[in-house]
Amino acid sequence: MPTKEFLNLLAVLFLLITTTVTRTTADEDEHNAKITDFRIAPADEKGVFKYAYATSNGISVQAAGSPLESIGIYSYTSPEGVPIEVRYIADELGFHVVGRHLPRPPPIPDYILRSIEYIKAHSTPAPPTE
Repeated sequence: MPTKEFLNLLAVLFLLITTTVTRTTADEDEHNAKITDFRIAPADEKGVFKYAYATSNGISVQAAGSPLESIGIYSYTSPEGVPIEVRYIADELGFHVVGRHLPRPPPIPDYILRSIEYIKAHSTPAPPTE
C-alpha cells in the first residue's frame, strides 16, 4: 500500500506534467496561428486605406484612415482568459485608446467640483491683453 507522502508526491508530479503539457500546447497554438480572414483596400488617391484580419487564435484587427488620422479596433484573449477589446483613434493630438480593461482615474471629489464652480462664479475676467 503506497504511503500518504508518496501519493501526495504523485499528485504534485501529475499537476506539474499536466500544466507543462497544457502550456506547451497553448504556446504551440500561439506560434502556429493562421490568418483566417484578410481584407485590404489599397489606399486611394487621397491616401485613405482600410484593412482587417483575424487569426485562428482569436486575434481580430480592423483599421481605416488617412495619412493624418486613423481609427481602429483590435481584440484578443489575454493569457488569463479575459476577452480584451481596444478601440483607438490616432491623429495629430496623439494615440487615444478606450477599453474596459484599462485603468480609469478616480472620480473628482465633490468638494473639488464645488471649489471650481465657486472660483468660476466669483472671479473677474482678466483684462484683454494687447
